[in-house]
Amino acid sequence: MLYGCDKEEIVENNNFNAADNYNRSVHVEVSHIYDLANGLDSMVNNASVLLFEDRDVFITYGYADNYRITDSTGIVNFELLDKEYYWVRIIHPDLGELIDSVSTPPNTNSFLFIDFL
Repeated sequence: MLYGCDKEEIVENNNFNAADNYNRSVHVEVSHIYDLANGLDSMVNNASVLLFEDRDVFITYGYADNYRITDSTGIVNFELLDKEYYWVRIIHPDLGELIDSVSTPPNTNSFLFIDFL
């Protein structure tokens, strides 16, 4: 017995699930390194982590698009994001301010490790 199939063109439907564009997340871990030679550090709690979608708003200290405060383990998570790139500002009342940026490709978890020295 011989089986055959029709050759059909497969059309990719990029709009199958509209939520796919929001399937991005950023994991931020904030620590304070006390001694570079020994690598002694601790996780920083109560640090404000501000996430910006627009670079100009970030540069001019405008309003952040997302805002979280680190927990006792120095970690915050931003979920259900939809942009390809974010600018990040981390502010701690005793340690100061640091800035960074992170790329967020579709369907990924991006990690950002911030160290106050």
